[in-house]
Amino acid sequence: MQQGGMTSVNGDGTLGLLYKLNCGNNGALKKWLDGWQKPVPPRLAWYPSAGQDFRPLLYLAESYERTRRPAALVPGSSMPPAPDLFLFTDQVDLDWTIPYYSKPHEDDRTRMTLAHVEALSPAFRGRYPVHFLSIKVRSDKLGEFIQPVLYVQCRNAPFCAHVLLRNQVRCSHVVHVRYGGDTGSWGAWLPNVLRKLRAEVYLSDDHRYWTDGDDDLVQRFPALGPRHKGDQHELPLPDGLLLTKVRVVDKPNWGMNPVKWYLVGH
Repeated sequence: MQQGGMTSVNGDGTLGLLYKLNCGNNGALKKWLDGWQKPVPPRLAWYPSAGQDFRPLLYLAESYERTRRPAALVPGSSMPPAPDLFLFTDQVDLDWTIPYYSKPHEDDRTRMTLAHVEALSPAFRGRYPVHFLSIKVRSDKLGEFIQPVLYVQCRNAPFCAHVLLRNQVRCSHVVHVRYGGDTGSWGAWLPNVLRKLRAEVYLSDDHRYWTDGDDDLVQRFPALGPRHKGDQHELPLPDGLLLTKVRVVDKPNWGMNPVKWYLVGH
């Protein structure tokens, strides 16, 4: 898989989109993409409304999974492979906030530092400022490793509808924790797109309160549907979607509720 002329691999537009977000730059991201040698596109972990929360880089690391007790899996199943690249989206001003990413996360057992940052030319006709980050993770249990993050400054809903879904991008992991913004939505529409993104793992703090903001977004971007009546607390899952809870992480100050790992069934 070479160069940006390739936009789709077996109906998967992930690699092509990554080259589009690189927007012709000849730096670290292009080197990372040109060096991709696997016969399948990179596995993406999409974190909408990521803000300054880099904890998924630890919790979705391959080394983290090896240290955990076996998840409560359906017989015959296994945890899917870790993501290769993290895709963060938020409306934050990246040029202003990047200096604060010098220490993206630090606690008594883990320290993350910014190893490299590349400000790319804004993608999609200048609509989306993009930064490519290399985050060094040091953990007393997991050792030291680097995680690549592609951070796009945008609104989550139109980016999902007009970029991810339109380009047939696959996001193997979707993180729905502390979601905010998008005209009053709390991200209750995200389960609607898990199958469309061909997600395998869904991390959620289960804050799925459907608001008029969600309804407005689905009216404006029908690909994020189906619609529901406003202000529903116990929102049913879309028809045919099966979420199997396999793990719970009750970390203070992360999610609005304990964060749960779900395997996504289609």
